[in-house]
Amino acid sequence: MQSIDTPFLAQLEAKSSGSWLISSFFRQILPRLTFVFFFATLIGYVFFVLDLSSFPLLKTIVICFFWLAALVTASFIGNSPVISLWVLLLNSVVQIYQVAIYPDIESPIMRVGPLLLSAMILLFKSFLYISPRIYLYGAWVLLNVPALIGAALDSSASLLDAGTVFVFTVFYPLVFAHAADAFLQSKSGQDKLRDVIVVPVLAAAVIPLILAPLELLYRDTTSLAVLQYGRSYWVLGCIVLVWPVLSKALANWGSMARTVSLAAILLTFVISFSRGAAFFFVVLALGTIIFNVRFRSKFFWGTALALLIIGLFGVVFMWQWVTDAAWYWLLRFNVASNDAIGISFNLSDSLSSGRSEIWGMALSLFKDNPFWGYGIGSTSHLVAAMSDSQFMYGSFHGLFLTVLVERGVFGLLSVILLMGRIVYLMWTNPSANDSRLFLCFSFLCFLFFANTTGIELFLSSSRSFNVDVTLYLFLLVVYFDSNRRSLLGNARQLLKTKSHN
Repeated sequence: MQSIDTPFLAQLEAKSSGSWLISSFFRQILPRLTFVFFFATLIGYVFFVLDLSSFPLLKTIVICFFWLAALVTASFIGNSPVISLWVLLLNSVVQIYQVAIYPDIESPIMRVGPLLLSAMILLFKSFLYISPRIYLYGAWVLLNVPALIGAALDSSASLLDAGTVFVFTVFYPLVFAHAADAFLQSKSGQDKLRDVIVVPVLAAAVIPLILAPLELLYRDTTSLAVLQYGRSYWVLGCIVLVWPVLSKALANWGSMARTVSLAAILLTFVISFSRGAAFFFVVLALGTIIFNVRFRSKFFWGTALALLIIGLFGVVFMWQWVTDAAWYWLLRFNVASNDAIGISFNLSDSLSSGRSEIWGMALSLFKDNPFWGYGIGSTSHLVAAMSDSQFMYGSFHGLFLTVLVERGVFGLLSVILLMGRIVYLMWTNPSANDSRLFLCFSFLCFLFFANTTGIELFLSSSRSFNVDVTLYLFLLVVYFDSNRRSLLGNARQLLKTKSHN
């Protein structure tokens, strides 16, 4: 097995993957993106001038852009990784669309409409293919059905909204897994799947940076402490989740692409102002250095260069933001004082986060309804009812606890089966050899991050509505399973060739 994962094969894989990414983007995706932009601008302007829309011009253009981008999915010929990449990119930037329609439209079906439309087209293009993981997908759906029953029994949301949320959270991620299964049948499909996973995650890391000025403008404040429009917590959770795939891709990319990608990740981390993210990113970085010997030098120099570029740019052009960010990070760790708002230095307060009260509330709700759950996305309604509308958070800052409350024990079983499959594939991955510890260590970091910081399977808030974590969990299953099957097949073929010789 050791002879399969050679430097030559690694270089060949990097070449084919990187060249495909560049050529497909410019040849297929970029022209369609240009068309969507100009056509959406035209339609938005016409709607605004003729007073056909109650939204301002910019909002109308954004809405037209995303619905057109979803329709353009049908223009791709055949079933290829490019279609999956297009739809995943749309999924990564949909936060802009959801911010645009907020607070005018609260209907879940409108908030995820472009995503469901593009996913239906993607599914249609790979519909005839029967996945080898059909049993895993079927078990996932069946074990989440009780959550739909729980939503129907609960009166906090309409049956239509509950059904939309169920389709989006349970079936939507399966579309991408099924499409990945389909295009993996092609000769070079496996090499492309890595970039299909990595590129949308990096695109999602840019969204909090784009929306940062909008957040400050909307809240009429210059404080960086309230930057959460871009769901930076969520993006960081996805980065930790796919880190084994992401780190391999970045190590094989050119130095410029690697530096820019690491800079986007670091900036997203900075504006998250999350103590949990700070802790887990340090642990993940140390784990990458210890367990991932092959790539650690590239990451060290890439991260150092990214930090240098960010620092120079910040000092020259955004010094006020740099000082504000540094000051608030010190406040987060209780190293600085702010007497004006009653925050004083007390290092022991850094360990207090109020999680115990939130977790206690979750356990209390679970005990009252352990089997059916209250329905996916019901957390904010439950918390508001229990706290007399004092709190409105949409998760219990613990992935497993939120699943228990919303989906019951059957839903938790489905999540454990899914995650257990990933751990098994990571540990038995023939290509891992000396890095299988790194794969499992990275996934363990995600589990701790998700169950302490609040990276949930499904996010439902006033300005965000997504299921990225579930989506990438299924894509990781396909990625590691296909990698394992391919390498085992190569090993058998090699043994067969040697026996004939």
